Amino acid sequence: MSDPLVITFEILANSSNNHAVEVLIPALDLDVPEIREKAIKSLISRKSTRGQVEIIRRFHSLPPDLQASLKADQRGIHTALKQCLLHGDKDLQQCGLEMVRQTKNFDQMSSLLAMLDDDRNQLQDLTAQSISHLVNTLYDQLNSRDGNSAPEVALRNPAQIKDKVLSEMGSALSKISGKAYATEVIQNILALGDPESASVKQALWQASPECREVAGSLLMTSQHPGVMQLVIDFMGTKYPHPTVFEAISKREDAEFISHLLRTFPKRLSQTQKKNYRQLEQINWIDANQLNLDLIPPNLQDALVAFTSSIGLAREEKIMVQEWLLCHGGPEGRSAATNVLGLIDEESAQKIVIGGLNSDDPDQQAWATHQLRSRGVPEAFSLLINGLDSSSESVQEASREELQSFNLDQLLETFEQLDAVTALKAGDLLQKIDSDCINKMRRELSSPIRRKRIRATRATLALGFHHQLVPSLLAMLEDSDSMVRRVGIEVLAHVDDQIVPSALKNMLEDSSPRVQDTANKALLEFQQRAARSLI
Repeated sequence: MSDPLVITFEILANSSNNHAVEVLIPALDLDVPEIREKAIKSLISRKSTRGQVEIIRRFHSLPPDLQASLKADQRGIHTALKQCLLHGDKDLQQCGLEMVRQTKNFDQMSSLLAMLDDDRNQLQDLTAQSISHLVNTLYDQLNSRDGNSAPEVALRNPAQIKDKVLSEMGSALSKISGKAYATEVIQNILALGDPESASVKQALWQASPECREVAGSLLMTSQHPGVMQLVIDFMGTKYPHPTVFEAISKREDAEFISHLLRTFPKRLSQTQKKNYRQLEQINWIDANQLNLDLIPPNLQDALVAFTSSIGLAREEKIMVQEWLLCHGGPEGRSAATNVLGLIDEESAQKIVIGGLNSDDPDQQAWATHQLRSRGVPEAFSLLINGLDSSSESVQEASREELQSFNLDQLLETFEQLDAVTALKAGDLLQKIDSDCINKMRRELSSPIRRKRIRATRATLALGFHHQLVPSLLAMLEDSDSMVRRVGIEVLAHVDDQIVPSALKNMLEDSSPRVQDTANKALLEFQQRAARSLI
């Protein structure tokens, strides 16, 4: 646009002639964004209440960029906005409420509360909604975490705004008793405040009986996260409101239970411990029809911590943990596992067997880990069966529980086993330890003669010889004749065409006993070949 237009708006903004306002107001309706913007700035600069009221009247029709410019200049239009809210007609009040919401104008809280108190106000519901909108915006700002719930608008000094808003709503308590919108105002106080807030104390202890009743009812029913958190925060004070204990004991809505467990402290202060121990009954923990499916798996470990901290009877605490062991997710089962040491052996074993027979692979894996430590009969056989499970998690659990059954142990004991048992032990070891063949290969190349001989014999006894042919052939070149002889004895049981030619070379070995052993091994090969032709 040209300079003359800029000069014109500067003159209109600074002119002492009141008629300049009447010239600027029509410019607000022109479909030229730059002119409308200059008209808005000029009217605000003139501090003309009439002109600013006309801006507010048109707020809903302004493009987003012009609305944003008004958000940045709230103080310049404060008086006019207050006048619209308190003294305007219904349409102008509605425009003012929209502007308050859009601009997040907390400076108008006292005006909004005055509108609520005016029985002539036809927009009381919309006014109450506007107050709640501001409070929720402030709550989100104060309670955003890790950027996951970043507030839409970054407020300056939110803590200071909170104190001012709470003070203004607290002052309104004496006027709202028994009125239709009282619940909304009191909920906003409870949501935004904390146990030490004067307005919270006023609502719960000092206001009229009607207000106190509403406040207590909200502690029992509100699903606003701020109100639910207030209940939890009260448990950290020396003298919580009596309704706080009642809320935790009797509320059964999933939203409150989840919030309670999600925010339950990992470490309780002495005051919290004392208060939680006073809870001797929780309605949603019902011994007659216990069903904790409403607890998300990721909160089941917190459930264990919660039930451990409250004053429930020992039998009820065990009942919760038994449910988690039988029906919970991995975190819940892990947290509840220590309960097995608190109940009788037979009951513990029944829980473990029940888990083993579950359709849930994770439940089966958990039970597999408990078989030996809980003394379940035939635990070893059940662990062996677990190695063939279709579930990889159960297989892994079985391997972990059987890891004490290893190659070193078998090498020490295989000679004490009969042939069938030794082969079964070798097969079992391969299921437990997928690296056992490599470990046996290292034993076969041990620098200690005794270990090489023992490993060679164990290779045959355990049924590993077909998988270790190259290592066994290498034994034929060993400097010790005894090692060579044992290697030949084992290779005699290997059906591989490379073996006979290797054994023929041993007929010329420097040791007559090695030659003799090689001759016998070749004879065995010939006999097996002949039998295979019959």
